[in-house]
Amino acid sequence: MVAGGWYMRCAILGAGAIGTLVAAQLSQIDAVELLLYSRREQAMALAALGLRLESESTSTSVPPSRWTVVESGENLPSDWAGATDVVLLCSKANASEELAAVAAHLLSSEGFSISLQNGISNENILAKHCGSHRTLGALTTHGATRLEPGVTKWAGRGEIVMGNCGGNLTAESPPVAELLTHLHSAELNPRWSENIDAELWLKLLLNCAINPLAAICGCENGSLLESPQLHEQSVATLLEAARVGRAIGIELPQDEFL
Repeated sequence: MVAGGWYMRCAILGAGAIGTLVAAQLSQIDAVELLLYSRREQAMALAALGLRLESESTSTSVPPSRWTVVESGENLPSDWAGATDVVLLCSKANASEELAAVAAHLLSSEGFSISLQNGISNENILAKHCGSHRTLGALTTHGATRLEPGVTKWAGRGEIVMGNCGGNLTAESPPVAELLTHLHSAELNPRWSENIDAELWLKLLLNCAINPLAAICGCENGSLLESPQLHEQSVATLLEAARVGRAIGIELPQDEFL
């Protein structure tokens, strides 16, 4: 227990670039206790050496004593199983099924889970294991890169957007409000959305418009703006993806506002 209240126990499943960025920032909050679940080399580095978080202007070190580290596939600590207030899923989509099952084992009866991943429908997998009544969808526009095990670069500051995925959690629900407060104190710029499905799709549209074309052409993202032909193709891809979203009931802005 800390002065003024209890610890919030937060587990981060998938301690890659975004997972370690969130963990490093939350480690500054005394009222947050952290568990990191990661693969072998990263888990070993985080447990033995901690984390170095680099940005353009600063380099911050987090000691390994600041968190509990569990290597993927290993048993969960008995004092965390069934006793975790919030689980953040920060993995790639292909690990969602496996880690959603881990999340279900970790959560307390009053706890909730958040999918903070790229893509769509990861929150549905999480809800299948943890229950839709305690699952939130989320996205982030923070930019982060894992340079090597135990070293992450905070490449660009953005925000974390989260919202309800069909349950009855709101920004005013006590555990959610507490997490939003901690994320704000950790300078992660949280924002609650009343339409998280649309927010997730808007990010997906940008990814569809930029990532495949840049990869096929072997160019930087910014080059798509410099070439009229590439820019036209990028916009066409975005609008086609938007039509797919609207066809399945996603409330997206009209084309001229995308």
